[in-house]
Amino acid sequence: MRSKLFAACLALVAFAAFAVPSLASASNTPLVVENNVAVPTETKVEGVNVGNTLMVTSLGTIECSTAIMTGKLTKNTTGTVEGDIETAKFGGTGLQQSGAPEPECTTKSFLGGDTTVTTETGTNGLPWCLRSTTAMATDEFQLRGGSCTAAARPIRFARDVTGVGACQYEKATQSVPIKGTFTTSETSSTISMSEQEFPAVAGNPFGCPSSGKLDTTFQLRTSGGGNSVGITS
Repeated sequence: MRSKLFAACLALVAFAAFAVPSLASASNTPLVVENNVAVPTETKVEGVNVGNTLMVTSLGTIECSTAIMTGKLTKNTTGTVEGDIETAKFGGTGLQQSGAPEPECTTKSFLGGDTTVTTETGTNGLPWCLRSTTAMATDEFQLRGGSCTAAARPIRFARDVTGVGACQYEKATQSVPIKGTFTTSETSSTISMSEQEFPAVAGNPFGCPSSGKLDTTFQLRTSGGGNSVGITS
């Protein structure tokens, strides 16, 4: 009995010795595909929200029922994917203020005040660079300010809150980009960011929260309501 137990232990150790290297060899080798065929560079791709996009603050939660990011794929080879996000629209079920691109997002707060979200701010607005490479963790992407061919910079957006004014938020992404994850698929992938904190910009009006945490998920497709696209890895 003892010899059989010893043999079983040896077999378990041998299995672990083979299994551990195989786990360590997992790598991130992304490629954007449409029906499992690589999508050509210069193709316009958009991300459409899955569920509500949330900004959680100390004074309540902002819920945007519509969120669409559109960009151009600039690199797409196995292991290196890059794209410049050129437009980003966030809207909700509130009123559409004069000159606003979308209806207001709903603010779940005891203070009230729905919100118009603007990403095309004069300072550190669009474009943004979204990329995934073999140097990153498996199924990881990173987002930073500036185009992928330009120097990294912060990402800023504004929230025009009814009854408060324009509250601006900015995240430094030069040395530490925003990190998110993607789901792998040959036909339909999503990208997600969770609890990404954006501190308030100095000089905001009284009543603006000191920071907000962003949670969002986007389904990928070719621009203009086209076919779903996937990311293999």
